[in-house]
Amino acid sequence: MLIPSATTWDDPELIGHQVFYRREHLVEASQTRGRVHGFEFVRQCWEALLAGGVEERCIGAEIIRPWIDSVVEWVEKEIRPDRLDTPRLPDEALVEKQRRMLEEVKEVIATSDPTKPYAILKRLNEITREELQWLWPGRIPLGKLTLLAGDPGLGKSFVTLDLTARVSRGDCWPDTPLLKQPAGNVILLNCEDDAADTIAPRLDRAGVDDTRVVLLEGVKSFDRRRQFSLESDLPRLEETLVQYPGTRLVVIDPIAAYCGKVDSHKNSDVRGLLAPLAELAGRFQVAILTVTHLAKSGGSKAVYRAMGSLAFAAAARAVWAVTKDGNDSRRRLLLPAKLNLARDPAGLAYTIEDGRVVWESQPVSMHADEAFAAELRAEAKPDHRAHERQEAAAWLRSELAGEGVRSTQLIADAKEQGISERTLRRAFAELSGRAKKGTDGFWYWQLPDRLVAQVGQQDGHCAP
Repeated sequence: MLIPSATTWDDPELIGHQVFYRREHLVEASQTRGRVHGFEFVRQCWEALLAGGVEERCIGAEIIRPWIDSVVEWVEKEIRPDRLDTPRLPDEALVEKQRRMLEEVKEVIATSDPTKPYAILKRLNEITREELQWLWPGRIPLGKLTLLAGDPGLGKSFVTLDLTARVSRGDCWPDTPLLKQPAGNVILLNCEDDAADTIAPRLDRAGVDDTRVVLLEGVKSFDRRRQFSLESDLPRLEETLVQYPGTRLVVIDPIAAYCGKVDSHKNSDVRGLLAPLAELAGRFQVAILTVTHLAKSGGSKAVYRAMGSLAFAAAARAVWAVTKDGNDSRRRLLLPAKLNLARDPAGLAYTIEDGRVVWESQPVSMHADEAFAAELRAEAKPDHRAHERQEAAAWLRSELAGEGVRSTQLIADAKEQGISERTLRRAFAELSGRAKKGTDGFWYWQLPDRLVAQVGQQDGHCAP
């Protein structure tokens, strides 16, 4: 904006230069022989309107701009040294609309409490529309929080390190093997695994570009080192993001360990902790992946099973659950639990082989809620196999009350009683039975002496 100088209005022969800064807005004086208190007027309007809660954009469009237009027209007039314009006071330069608005603002200022918070408002037409960006298309959004939840020992940290390696080298995602992604930096916060003997070797096996991965190990103040806290050290994370431009992923594993003194089971406290973290993610357009364990209770709804407050799952725009495959003890399932920004995609399956994640190419058509509901049903059903083993154990105690019996004979006799060889062997193992090879070359099964003695006492005679 061009403003006639406020310092030379009384001398038509001087050319004034005036630069005015206000909240990153630059107002530079035109090289004119100004006679209007332009600088003072702008300062007065801006200060008064801002103090009264008027938005800066509104100030520029409805107050300052119309006045500037009239000033520009005045500036273009020919200046005659023998006829100087008499400068007017700032208020006299206002048009009627501007004067009314200033009066309204003054009334607001006069009755307002400067210590009282005021609402931050934004008109919808002032919001620039943006297209949602994804780190992992359809699964992990950029500029948002994502939560990964699962029981210990299922490979959650393996998954985060696999994602870290893929981002660092710009590799394809498991479900889009032909779609390359841009490489980016990754910031890791992991307090459960040692960097030297666990994190770095696992990342190496995953094929990481280790020049793009930074471990935020803690903070140091006055020669005292301590663990990073989201409650007090978020500016340190922001500084790290500034220091490493091009960061696309931040991993916090587990997030409960970085909550500081905040009670992770209180919704209001957790929301207050995560809101600035979510704002940071949006400002830097970085995906922040947080990890948590599952609570023992919570029913079949996955979002209620995340450890700690429900606010962890509520603040995340995407929640993923890691569960066991009920039919394969080695297989793990990565299933959608919540995705506010897109339709729930299919899940994925993986195994841990040679210290790295191996993804299956076929999708898994299951929601996390379905998996947890199946677990609850399985826990509620009586264990028929356990009952069968108990019956087999009772039969073995009776059959092996004396000396050892040839195993082949026992298996044949058990089959006649409706006991399978597999159940018989499991029951024998649970009884801590021992197998010894006889001089005839056959194997004989025996129970420990204490079990034989118990059976003998029950039968009314002592074991030999």
